[in-house]
Amino acid sequence: TAVSGSVGGDTNISYEAQKGDASTAPAVNSNEIRIYQNGGLLVITAANGKTITSVTIGSSMVTTIQYAIGTGSYNGTNLNITAGGTYTISNLSASKITIKCTGTDKNHRLYLNYLSVTYE
Repeated sequence: TAVSGSVGGDTNISYEAQKGDASTAPAVNSNEIRIYQNGGLLVITAANGKTITSVTIGSSMVTTIQYAIGTGSYNGTNLNITAGGTYTISNLSASKITIKCTGTDKNHRLYLNYLSVTYE
């Protein structure tokens, strides 16, 4: 684990950036978490019996992602995040969601600069 913590200090939601299948472990770069291309992961987990209903992530670099709910398979379709944009995954009902950076080169990493999680 290179980078982990609670979302906004809320002990009901935690995140962990992981190396996954990427060649390099994630790291803090200025005010962003750099998650590498080709399989770097962001794992978001609910605690205390909470259920995640939506996740919004932002990246300063254009990239693509896929996500898996719980321990399930990835959605199989690359979802685009524009440079400086966000992407929202909604209609969830999960205690854990894993987001995988599927960008394929150094110009398409997930430079995570925004993370918002809604839960109930």
